[in-house]
Amino acid sequence: MLKTVRLLSLAVVTAASLIANAAAKRPNILFMLTDDQRWDALGIAGNPHLQTPNMDRLGKEGVYFKNTFCTTSLCSPSRASILSGVYAHTHGVQNNFTEYPANFRSFPMQLQSAGYDTAYFGKWHMGENNDQPRPGFNWFVTHKGQGKYFDTEWNINGAGSKVIPGYYTHIVTEMAEEWLKRDHGGKPWLLMVGHKAPHSFYFPEPKYSNSFDHVWIPYPESAFRLSDKPLWLQDRIHTWHGIYGPLFEWRKVFPDSRPEAVKDFANMTRAYWGTLRSVDDSVGRFYELLKQRGELDNTIIVHMGDNGLLNGEHGMVDKRTMHEASIRIPLLVRYPGLTRKFTANPG
Repeated sequence: MLKTVRLLSLAVVTAASLIANAAAKRPNILFMLTDDQRWDALGIAGNPHLQTPNMDRLGKEGVYFKNTFCTTSLCSPSRASILSGVYAHTHGVQNNFTEYPANFRSFPMQLQSAGYDTAYFGKWHMGENNDQPRPGFNWFVTHKGQGKYFDTEWNINGAGSKVIPGYYTHIVTEMAEEWLKRDHGGKPWLLMVGHKAPHSFYFPEPKYSNSFDHVWIPYPESAFRLSDKPLWLQDRIHTWHGIYGPLFEWRKVFPDSRPEAVKDFANMTRAYWGTLRSVDDSVGRFYELLKQRGELDNTIIVHMGDNGLLNGEHGMVDKRTMHEASIRIPLLVRYPGLTRKFTANPG
């Protein structure tokens, strides 16, 4: 049986312990969240093609949780659970269009109340058309909906929306770095970074667009073994969520074994991996900045995904179901003193 990390209580327990120990020097918190990153889409998980040295370093110097699962495999409900520590039926965010309840406590609210300087940068995605600041943060930078890989329109702390040219991952990293370099008045800080990557549609930055052209990527074995599956699952493969559908943005789709179909599936996966190479660069930039500032070992660094992703398994793409590929997520935590005793048995 897989050992499941009870992630939903992690944030609340951490916040409570920090508040309870307010008299001691309290650590900073850097929380990095990716969108649709599969559990195996990083090097430390054994991916033979996608190298993520900066993410891997967090796991090697801290804890790599091998078996972590979300409870609701959809962006907004999972994000609300991360903030609150409770299931979707309790916090009420059960789709991608519902706001996080303004009066519902979150761990950033708790930390803000305890004297932390708090900030959020990136995809929020609870309230599709709302890019205004949310409770619990002293500084808040987001956009409406999913944002775009290139030239997203950002609302910087409620001052109004403007397009910032450039690649999303770099822009969100640069803005977060600028905030981090500010004078926080001696307060500990919480910095949350919500990446767009690797959410579809997949557009790597140019330097990583051809990183995996040499890699042959076949459909998983379960992709076409559907004869004994429920009818709803068989019907699903012709929809947006199936391998006979549009395969996200890849337009040429042909029945299972034809070379053109395999090529499109491979190109989709290559592009997915390509977006994560930029995220890994971002993780490395934050690591080095904290090191330069002398804050590295007094900062709890968390990197995780909001939900998993089906990539051909059982004839499906996207997420939303309770298949393992859909609910299993990466989780890496680095904080000397807190994580050291667990490193011998990271599972």
